[in-house]
Amino acid sequence: MGLIIALTTVTARRIGEIGFVVGAIGGLLLMLGAGTASRSGGGRASLMLAGLCIAVGFVLGIVYMHWV
Repeated sequence: MGLIIALTTVTARRIGEIGFVVGAIGGLLLMLGAGTASRSGGGRASLMLAGLCIAVGFVLGIVYMHWV
């Protein structure tokens, strides 16, 4: 038996909203990480976290656009 995933319009919109918020948080982390990296020589972890947030945000946005 296969697993059936049913997304309603409301669920897809919530996924899209979460995706766009995560992408926005990733953008802010990218901005803050770039600022601290130039001052202290570090900030690699925050830049990696920012990239991950942006990637997850875009994936959730793609899921949203597919089901709405």
